[in-house]
Amino acid sequence: MTVLKDSSSLVPLDLSVSGTVLLSVSPSLSEAYPFYHQLKQTFPVGWLHANVDSLDAVEARLRPTQRVLVALHSDKVEPYAALLEKLAKDKPLALICFGDMKMLEKIPEVVRHASTVILAHSDEKFVQRYVADLFLDNAYADGRLSIPLSGLFKAGDGLTVDPEAPRQYSPEDVGMNASILSQIDSIAEEGIRLKAYPGCHVMILREGLPVYNKCFGSYTYEGKEPVKENSLYDLASLTKVTATLLAVMKLYDEGKFGLTDRVADYVPILKKTDKARITVQDLLFHESGLPAYWPFYEEAVDMKSCKGGLFRKKPDKNHTLKLAENVYACNDFRYNPEWVSHVPSAEYPLQVADSLFLRSDFSKNMVEQIVKVPLKGKSYRYSCLNFMLLKEMVEKIAGMPMDVYLDSVFYAPMGLRHTAFLPLRKFPKEQIVPSVETDFLRGGKLQGFVQDEAAAFMGGVSGNAGLFSTTQDVARIAQMWLDKGICGDRRYLSRATCELFTTLKSRDSRRGLGFDKPDTEHTDNSPCTPEAPASVFGHTGFTGTCVWIDPDNELIFVFLSNRTYPSVYEPNNLVRYNIRTRMQQVMYQSILH
Repeated sequence: MTVLKDSSSLVPLDLSVSGTVLLSVSPSLSEAYPFYHQLKQTFPVGWLHANVDSLDAVEARLRPTQRVLVALHSDKVEPYAALLEKLAKDKPLALICFGDMKMLEKIPEVVRHASTVILAHSDEKFVQRYVADLFLDNAYADGRLSIPLSGLFKAGDGLTVDPEAPRQYSPEDVGMNASILSQIDSIAEEGIRLKAYPGCHVMILREGLPVYNKCFGSYTYEGKEPVKENSLYDLASLTKVTATLLAVMKLYDEGKFGLTDRVADYVPILKKTDKARITVQDLLFHESGLPAYWPFYEEAVDMKSCKGGLFRKKPDKNHTLKLAENVYACNDFRYNPEWVSHVPSAEYPLQVADSLFLRSDFSKNMVEQIVKVPLKGKSYRYSCLNFMLLKEMVEKIAGMPMDVYLDSVFYAPMGLRHTAFLPLRKFPKEQIVPSVETDFLRGGKLQGFVQDEAAAFMGGVSGNAGLFSTTQDVARIAQMWLDKGICGDRRYLSRATCELFTTLKSRDSRRGLGFDKPDTEHTDNSPCTPEAPASVFGHTGFTGTCVWIDPDNELIFVFLSNRTYPSVYEPNNLVRYNIRTRMQQVMYQSILH
């Protein structure tokens, strides 16, 4: 199902507007009955059959109507072109092609003037009912043209229609200045010119209404695949809040643990170790004493094949591959066959790259490595290891894998159709934005495989990274937090739990309970613009992602990009040029006082 345009927002129909008529262009009246019948069950709609011999009468009948839905069931559409063009110039008209798209090529002026054009490809009964549901806000469409349509539309054209997604509204509807807000366009385009990212998607909501929703650039700097609303991004550490923290909040809500409980009570492998006294709150505040980073992948590498180590600061005969300034990699390392295979099997099922598969228990080995990692004192130190342990706790309490738990408790019931770990199991690779062109460790483009090494070697499902999503889905999660646990007509978290996790702040850092927050005392080091109030909460991700929620102003800011493309070792121009914080600043400047 491909919605090619919808300039008058007929999809979905405003059911409060009367005077809608279905005009069927078909050999007989019966062809359009399934479409008509599905519509009329919900709201009153008229129905006319266009007959070549009575076009003047048809025009007269349609003159007082407010809008017209034209169902094309016949490829002999030329005799109706003049009538349809006149109607399209006079009032909102939706053109639905229930057949070959070549029908549309025969009436190009009608297509140009029609406010809505839908390519349904078939007039089967179930297809007609589905199109009717599309108009009734009960169906989803994200089709794209595979080939151009005679100068009317390009290959790749198509809109996403999501009944769960909020519509875009005028900024003035919620007290914002559209002209000022549009300055974000030039900042986004500047980021592409400065090689901060090849493309991005920015979305802003206020009072629950989307007031800014734009895609910029392409998947790569070559520009072959434009960023679209349904493009999936590797969220990187945004996973910490949109996945792991969601699960933690739900289990806390159900009374399954307390913040001062020791994690070892739920993850027994930590007992009788130096980590036995770490609490849940310690992990959420990043005050556990765990190191900022740990090279888990080294266990999978045959270190004997790396003469002088895997990396060196200076080049030598064994380290000529320059990854960055003062970072040279081993020319020809090998993986340990005990853990890694280049072909899948029952023993090696975990795919971490196109031709790289891990033994099924490697993730268990990584947890054992965390147990052995020396602690460095309980001061604040941001560490992915904290959220990797939280994932272990979630799975022990929930009694199932974290991705399965999240999908059943949050993602599926919330209608998050484009949010998933291991996205290649659900989505075509072409829909997923690549994060890296040539990954040194995994040997090739990372498109659909998580960029974060620790998450990758956990099998793609980890507490620190691994989730892929779209701006709409991330915004929906953020809106649920802003609405104190409610999404749609259902409560997912209690008000008390939402208020606790989004407001409590560490005494030793800017961090909240799992969330990041602005640094209002040292604004130069803050992840947010100085205009952001202290109540803001959210998170960022290494691949160039962020979400920020402002309860004071009822604002949500979502930015997704693949700034790590083509290489994670390139300078971080996204941060260098303050792209995200400048966009945030414009957002606040646009608020009318």
